[in-house]
Amino acid sequence: MLLFLAVISSCIVETEPEYPIPTDEYFLELINKSSHTIEIERLSNGIVFQSYVLGLSESIIISDFYEREPIELFYVYGDSTRVIYDDDISVFHNREEVQSVSRGLMLPSSYSGGKVSDEDYEFAYEFTDADYDEAVELGG
Repeated sequence: MLLFLAVISSCIVETEPEYPIPTDEYFLELINKSSHTIEIERLSNGIVFQSYVLGLSESIIISDFYEREPIELFYVYGDSTRVIYDDDISVFHNREEVQSVSRGLMLPSSYSGGKVSDEDYEFAYEFTDADYDEAVELGG
């Protein structure tokens, strides 16, 4: 009997549970059109967990698969973002509609772009000298 149970248990194959695979891919381009270097820090509970640096006229593309609103690509894990200009002037962007900056990385209305194919979305956020000027005005 024990031999029978040993043979049967060796035939049982464990499989991983199947999860739906997201098919939509989201691309977010951060573009520096200002005359300042920019560091972007993503924060969660006040702790920086990811940062990007954009030199003059540089851009980066963030890409991933999500089954969420497309604009959440940038802030899905964070609660705020700090933008630092020239290692000196900084301003926070958060998820609230009412915030100190007129445009923000965490506000869907601040992005251009949208769906470009059945499965792809492309969004862009452009930093300009006006963003820097606003950060200075806010006392960054």
